[in-house]
Amino acid sequence: MDDNEIYNEISQLNNELVNTQRDLVKTNKSLEYQIERFKVTLQNIADPVIVTDENFNITLVNQKTLSFIGSKRDIINKPIDEVLQFKEITSNSENVVFTVPQQKNIFPLQNKEILLVLKEQEPFFVELSISAIEEKPGKTNGYVVVIHSIAERKKIEMQQTEIKDFLQVINRILRHDILNHLNVIQMATYLSEKKGDFTYLGKVMKSVEASIKLVNDMKNLEYTVSKGGELAVYEAREIIEEVSSYYPIQFNISGNGKIVADEAFRSAIDNLIRNAINHGKTEKMDIVISPNKDYCEISVRDYGTGMEKDILDKIFDENFKAGSTGNTGIGLHIVKKVIERYGGNIRVESELGEGTTFTLKVPSQN
Repeated sequence: MDDNEIYNEISQLNNELVNTQRDLVKTNKSLEYQIERFKVTLQNIADPVIVTDENFNITLVNQKTLSFIGSKRDIINKPIDEVLQFKEITSNSENVVFTVPQQKNIFPLQNKEILLVLKEQEPFFVELSISAIEEKPGKTNGYVVVIHSIAERKKIEMQQTEIKDFLQVINRILRHDILNHLNVIQMATYLSEKKGDFTYLGKVMKSVEASIKLVNDMKNLEYTVSKGGELAVYEAREIIEEVSSYYPIQFNISGNGKIVADEAFRSAIDNLIRNAINHGKTEKMDIVISPNKDYCEISVRDYGTGMEKDILDKIFDENFKAGSTGNTGIGLHIVKKVIERYGGNIRVESELGEGTTFTLKVPSQN
């Protein structure tokens, strides 16, 4: 090979090297442009997005991620499970820790409902989507994790469930309380005919009026609950005095207090009084209203037969009934559901032969 041939070959190799270098520069510029475009796109995504390497170490996040998790520390190169903790809801109501790396055999993961646990925050529901980044088929070099908050949707779903459950309680109140009013009417009518004493007809009229009022109250309550279930402020003593006036036993009512409730509170008090008379055979009751800053405690005590200790934790169960005087078994269940709807609670103490005390803790307004 002479000098010209060698020169020509070197010149050709040099041209190829220049062309290759030019192509590399173009490729790098294109790659840089694609990376920059990806970053801009990432920052404009409304949901938190986290990019990890193949070992689930965080390599890139958008700004939404930082504000979403409330983290001011550097999370780049941190394992994703060190930064975020997920819990999966199981059928037995236990929350099992959900680790992202353990799920990679089921990727892509789409819209999995799961609890996100963040430091100093209550756990809330999110939809989790995870996709693998494949350099080529079978070769994964990273993952994209997208977190979409569904806390508001879950809140609405829970509110709808609460409304549905309470509408069922309203239906039970109507059936249960009107049946009791009819029993009073039937008994008063029977005694009026048998004894020729028409003073019993006063009880009939009171029960009829109470039934009409109950239907109207429950109609209004149903409307209120279906429109969002707003509660209102009531004078507890006024309601208790009104309800107790329907019963022919001695009442000692003391104290005053404003409670945040609805029309179903009347039914709750009515059930407690009726139970004390029908099942406890009491002839007098003490009702004490004790307000404090956040709650109003209402103690409803009778002097009847009392209850055995082994049934006290069952009396609020739906359909539970005990003894020969047990009816539908739904009265105390209704009371519990009503008080819990207000954000309160109810407890009971009882001794055989000494009577029973129900204590209602109802949110108050001073």
